[in-house]
Amino acid sequence: MSYSEQMLAALEKGHMEESRNLFQSVLKHDDDETKYNLAGELYALGFTGQAKRLYQELMGKYPDEDELKTDLADIAVGDGDTDEALNLLAKVTPDSDAIRRR
Repeated sequence: MSYSEQMLAALEKGHMEESRNLFQSVLKHDDDETKYNLAGELYALGFTGQAKRLYQELMGKYPDEDELKTDLADIAVGDGDTDEALNLLAKVTPDSDAIRRR
């Protein structure tokens, strides 16, 4: 079981301290695809800070991935940071599948 799966299980049980500790293990040990999937789950559950941290880490490795830009733009809008959202969206390729899915 990945650290991401363990973290989600801890969240489901309401074990917040354990989930915070597991998040640190996620950052250190889980692969990028697992981190991306966890970020989506965390975002859906309202843990936007942790989702943002994962997306930003992945953006550092994959700066041309439009899906990461749109995911971060969604969070920026939710945080009231429309300038950041517009900045991110301006970097998305106009014919990108990431735009069509939204």
